[in-house]
Amino acid sequence: MRLPKPYDLVVFDLSGVLVRVVDSWADGHARAGVEGEPPDDPRFEQRRIELSERRQRGEIGAEEYCHLVADVSGGAYGPHEVAAIHRAWMIGEYPGVGEVIDAVHAADVETAILTNTDAWHWHTQLVDEAEADRYPSVRRIGRHFPSHVLGAVKPERAVFDAVMEAAGLMGRRILYFDDSARHIDASLDAGWAGVLIDPSGDPARQMLFELNRRMVTLGQGAGA
Repeated sequence: MRLPKPYDLVVFDLSGVLVRVVDSWADGHARAGVEGEPPDDPRFEQRRIELSERRQRGEIGAEEYCHLVADVSGGAYGPHEVAAIHRAWMIGEYPGVGEVIDAVHAADVETAILTNTDAWHWHTQLVDEAEADRYPSVRRIGRHFPSHVLGAVKPERAVFDAVMEAAGLMGRRILYFDDSARHIDASLDAGWAGVLIDPSGDPARQMLFELNRRMVTLGQGAGA
């Protein structure tokens, strides 16, 4: 006899869970090969974060974001340098995430992405055929809930409600992986089973362990 499924939907964040990203703006600056040093000014970082949230809400596009960040950089960047950092932000899938997706699908449980992103990054990871080899696993995830389409960002309750409404599920039927404690706390408030992932500690193995511990995958994968 097959046991009842403990969850009907497993939801993944992208950055820091399935996809490795840069550690900081300075790391992105270095990976993009931009000359000079990044601005050592807390006001720049605060303004950049504010603009990034507007970008993730879909209020501004990536091109406008690059121009606006260049404007507040005090001459450190032009729009092309900001765009280079923006492109360098995503490094690629973590090793083993394909095994995670396979294990969930093999257990006959649906998958979804819930992520704070913009149209540019989303297109690169989920649509652009030239990037397919870098993101083969995330493209097999069934449901998509990117912030720039929702018009809201985590940890706002609206994003969690949007997932539940679209999936027709109560929160307790949803297992969620994210690398932000604030986002996990918000998911718990919505009734989800939220699990915090450490990006520095083999995310795929952490997720396989939790899937097995919670009787989703019943001993499949490296976490058994």
